[in-house]
Amino acid sequence: MKKIISTLILCSVILGTVSACRCVMDEAKLFYYIDSEYVFKAEVETVSDCGDNNKYEYLLEIDKVYKGELEDEITIYSDCITSCSFKLETGKTYIFFTDLINNNLGFCEYRLSKGSPNYKAVINYLDLIERTKLDFLRIKNAKGQPLGDLQVADGKLDGLVKLYFPDGSLRLRGVYIKGLADGNFEITEKMLSNVEKWSGDYKKGQRTGRWIRVFKRNKTALHEHIFYEDGEIVDRYVVDLESQVDRFMPKTAPKKQ
Repeated sequence: MKKIISTLILCSVILGTVSACRCVMDEAKLFYYIDSEYVFKAEVETVSDCGDNNKYEYLLEIDKVYKGELEDEITIYSDCITSCSFKLETGKTYIFFTDLINNNLGFCEYRLSKGSPNYKAVINYLDLIERTKLDFLRIKNAKGQPLGDLQVADGKLDGLVKLYFPDGSLRLRGVYIKGLADGNFEITEKMLSNVEKWSGDYKKGQRTGRWIRVFKRNKTALHEHIFYEDGEIVDRYVVDLESQVDRFMPKTAPKKQ
């Protein structure tokens, strides 16, 4: 499933030294539940040293799976040599929000250790979703601000879903069928220096057809058309005069008659 929510990664070079990677994490952790292929709670049983594959290897004992399907024990990996690397602690329990691509944890995928300030609140809404047989849930943060309105059936998103920014403005609106995005979606992404609005269709959890991305460049509003097949981008172009000339101008001048 293509990511709905973009995570902004900031890596800077200062005096020739690469600083630690900083991932701008959203305050509303509900978004990571929507965005991830797998959401689960697990204890770290073993941790390896940095291996020849430049990875830490972890053996996890799964305590509870909130999204996706996993075995009781799984082996996963994380990078151990870049400025963005991290290392999980043996014996600690974490909640993971991840796509587990090639069994790897991405350095900006969200994880939360037991005992951290938000742990109980996240567990509470995950448990609420899991045990809901059929209801329309409003999830709020500790301040009572709404994070999302979710239609849930048998512990899965099933129906209309709305997510909100902390200021109450709409971040995402779309329909899920048995846990998979399906139908038209409207998505807003707030970057450090820009706001992007996306609209398009999902089919069984995959982006499909034409999506439109509205953004600003040098204070000028632009539209980018992005075309998907089976969730993968197959074509894209920005709809402004210059890009259209470049796109449709013949590559070679026609021969004179």
